[in-house]
Amino acid sequence: MLGAALAYGIFSDQASASFPEDRKTVVETYYNARLTNWSAVSPSIQYITNPGGNRDMDQAVIVSVRAQISF
Repeated sequence: MLGAALAYGIFSDQASASFPEDRKTVVETYYNARLTNWSAVSPSIQYITNPGGNRDMDQAVIVSVRAQISF
């Protein structure tokens, strides 16, 4: 299974005072590969603009692999 997601967040006026940036965007794509009837792995990559509302860090890339086991 192949999937993609997009999230766009705007900080509230109260929270914006604590963060230099007032919004962030997250784009994620992932793949779920079933290995057996009871196990699968899911590699994913996320691209984040203004992570945590931090102006000093323009973007972040997160690469991960999840393992799933069904009992």
